[in-house]
Amino acid sequence: MSNFKEAINIDGLLLDLTKQAHALAVLLPAAHEMQFDKAPPIAAEPEVLVSSSEPISDPTGDAVCCPERRGIREVLILTEGVLKDTVIRLGMAREALDSAMKRWDRTA
Repeated sequence: MSNFKEAINIDGLLLDLTKQAHALAVLLPAAHEMQFDKAPPIAAEPEVLVSSSEPISDPTGDAVCCPERRGIREVLILTEGVLKDTVIRLGMAREALDSAMKRWDRTA
């Protein structure tokens, strides 16, 4: 009895992989922009000032502290790691299959 499962869905899995990769590629331009900007404000109650001075604006600090922005940044970093691993593993699979096919053909 063989230790290998029958590989019957490789073509379908590869098609799914390319669809997911394309969908990810569509999201990336906006995500690259968003990772450095503060999220848009949610409609909220008007602020009540207890002093007569205007609040100090700090756009850089606001962007740095924005949890939504940090969330996008974290997911982009994780996604890069997943993609690096996927590229390496796909390359190894392709090389192994190519080598097995050449051994079968015996002409390589």
